Amino acid sequence: MANAHSFIMSLPQNYDTLVGEKGISLSGGQKQRVAIARAIIREPKILVLDEATSALDAESEQVVQNALNDLMDKTSMTTLAIAHRLSTIRHADKIVVLTEGHVVEEGPHDELIELEHGIYRSLYTIQETKAQEEAEAVESVLAEVEADRRQQKDETNESLRRKESNRSIRSDGSRYSARVSAFDPDDSVVKTDIPRRFTVWDANALSKPERRYLIMGMVGSAINGASFPASAVLISQLVAIMTLDYANYKEYDDRSYLSSLP
Repeated sequence: MANAHSFIMSLPQNYDTLVGEKGISLSGGQKQRVAIARAIIREPKILVLDEATSALDAESEQVVQNALNDLMDKTSMTTLAIAHRLSTIRHADKIVVLTEGHVVEEGPHDELIELEHGIYRSLYTIQETKAQEEAEAVESVLAEVEADRRQQKDETNESLRRKESNRSIRSDGSRYSARVSAFDPDDSVVKTDIPRRFTVWDANALSKPERRYLIMGMVGSAINGASFPASAVLISQLVAIMTLDYANYKEYDDRSYLSSLP
């Protein structure tokens, strides 16, 4: 019902996986689903949801919202949901709109949305319009990225075709020159030199005056590029050590495990 079992079973040790202090290893949506699962198990008479999906992205919000809808539909507990994102409460049995601490509108979603100058209707329309504009903006960006990718692919293919064409022309010229030399009776035909291909070693020779700057730039780039992975490795090792020692302290109630923590 809470949609939590599937992602828990994908963890390294399933339900026995250590997720750190306050579930630091879990995403926001996963934490919310675990909280919903705990609420279902405890079966409280009243469940208060305070901005349950406000800090989630659109995909996680949809998953959590489906879990909340199942919770409200399939259980007998009374659920009070406090929300500014109105799409999360549209399936509620009764919606109460407050302005400066006073109740100005109340009723189910279908009734409130029919009020011509209603506050709920205005807020809901604004939020839905904004969500639609954001979705259209995302689709536009994705379309531009796809167009750029196709353009780069076409340019790359065109460049390859040109190189292949130039290579074929040079090859035909070489065969023509060889035929002229072979069938010249006087052996007095002026031979045309075909320019040789420009190699990497030629480019290296031309860049010799700037070679020291190139080496310095390469070394600096390598150091800068290695700084982020090195920091990630150090931080991950530190978090792993702290998590393991703290888990041992909680399990064995031995404060000696805390002595190694920084």
